[in-house]
Amino acid sequence: MFEVLERVREKYNLPAISASVVVGDRVVAASAARRRKAGDPTPVRRDDRFKIGEQAGHRHEG
Repeated sequence: MFEVLERVREKYNLPAISASVVVGDRVVAASAARRRKAGDPTPVRRDDRFKIGEQAGHRHEG
């Protein structure tokens, strides 16, 4: 799983990426790749929290 996450992270130039696979009520796979934030050497962990959403601001459709 790590290798897949690393390829996606590189493709989209993300500082970090994490994913879990849940079946029923069990986590059957979990992984994280790279650094907590750009320019910081601290590695991301599987239990780190991610802000979900657009970082650049809101888009307004005309």
